[in-house]
Amino acid sequence: MPSEKPASVVAIRFTPEFKRNLRALGKRYHIYSKSEQSDISAAEVRRIIHEFEESRT
Repeated sequence: MPSEKPASVVAIRFTPEFKRNLRALGKRYHIYSKSEQSDISAAEVRRIIHEFEESRT
């Protein structure tokens, strides 16, 4: 059995502005409830947030 590294835990508040900007960037995204498992990586989250911040300037 391969050992698994613990996943990084990242919490994001998806505000209406954030969602509108993601749609404007043409991104697909999923919002998972706390009870659901998310396969999005911390690096992917950082990339999305970076693009969101860039789009605001």
